Amino acid sequence: MKILKTSLIGTFLFINLALILFLWERNQLKIDNNEVPSIANANTHTNKREIITEKISSSRQGDYVVEKHESIEIWYDQKGNKIKRVPTGDHTYLRYWASKKGKIIMDDHDDE
Repeated sequence: MKILKTSLIGTFLFINLALILFLWERNQLKIDNNEVPSIANANTHTNKREIITEKISSSRQGDYVVEKHESIEIWYDQKGNKIKRVPTGDHTYLRYWASKKGKIIMDDHDDE
């Protein structure tokens, strides 16, 4: 019982001492709100950008139509005006069947 009483008193004293030290240190350290270092400047404006896909060309290859699309990055200013337009170099090719009436579309993959 004596050990329990001693440990409770020790814990109580330690917690109170820690709280007193935290309160004392909080009052010792004065920070002016205007002098807080920050990487972000409140006056900086960021431009909006988006990536769109545009159709570049279309060609017919046999019974297929092949379309070439390119991704383009577009930058806008704060008012929504286009600042610059930069091709990303990403190309997508879309191939689809352009069958004539009465033709049958066949699967060209063998599932053997």
